[in-house]
Amino acid sequence: MKQLKINPQVYDDLLSIKEFISEDSLEEAQRVIGKILDDIE
Repeated sequence: MKQLKINPQVYDDLLSIKEFISEDSLEEAQRVIGKILDDIE
């Protein structure tokens, strides 16, 4: 299994996106971040 290395700025941006979406739905936030990471790979 390969390991994805994410630039610290990108990581911070992903956390910000997750926090924003989590205000409405934690499950949706996790789904969106998972989709973004899958697409990056």
